[in-house]
Amino acid sequence: MRTSRLLLALLLACAPLAWAQSAAKKEAAAKKNQAADHYKKGVGLFKEGDFGAALAEFKAAYQAVPSWEVLYNIGLTERRLFKYGQAVRTLNPYLEEGGKNVPADRRTSVESERSQIRSL
Repeated sequence: MRTSRLLLALLLACAPLAWAQSAAKKEAAAKKNQAADHYKKGVGLFKEGDFGAALAEFKAAYQAVPSWEVLYNIGLTERRLFKYGQAVRTLNPYLEEGGKNVPADRRTSVESERSQIRSL
């Protein structure tokens, strides 16, 4: 009898922790979905040439789930909006945070992009 009471007390004590972990996982998944939605909208808007709206969507994606990968899109969009200084300031951390995860061809492309921007 005493063991079952102890077990019940232990289960009741752990329940809030399990609920909090479950809520945190759901919140993280929701933010990830939100970021993905913003990112997809941004890509579509960029392709349509609506760079101002694309930038807003990419920034919303980054705000929802900060990820170095999105900085590439933000930087390229800033360049299309003639925000050259900001584009360089965005592409720098893209390369730094991405480090070895940035594919070699993409790194070369970004370095060339920064060079072109600086020459403007």
